[in-house]
Amino acid sequence: MKHVCALCHQEFENAYRMLVCDDCYNRILQNMEKSEPGICPVCGVHSDAILRNPRKKFCGKRCHHIGHAVISRKYRMDHSQRIREMKKTRLEKKKARLRRKRSRIDEIALIGKYMDKSYGITRMLLQQRADQEGISIDIAIAAVRQERGI
Repeated sequence: MKHVCALCHQEFENAYRMLVCDDCYNRILQNMEKSEPGICPVCGVHSDAILRNPRKKFCGKRCHHIGHAVISRKYRMDHSQRIREMKKTRLEKKKARLRRKRSRIDEIALIGKYMDKSYGITRMLLQQRADQEGISIDIAIAAVRQERGI
């Protein structure tokens, strides 16, 4: 897909929605690494605002947007393997969480099946235990599951 560079206005080919071409990207990175005080690393303009505020790196909103896009692109390129691994582990955790999530009815039925009792009797026994111990039925279910190794 063809894009137009936000700085040099040349067309460049890329599959992603990048703001700047590779030449401008490399130039901005070099300017950021060896930054001169008061000079914007994106457009190269001398700015008093950058001189006055040491935390400010760019001369305006447009340069700030382009500069952070370049920084993000560099981070993604430098840490692509780590990002892929993190996405994979997050997806695996999400799938595991969705697999093991059961409703209270399913939990009670599972305990009842293990004890060879019907759902109704198991529910009544769990409620009695919860009332005797002064806890919620969910805690009683968790306690029974832990005691019986279910």
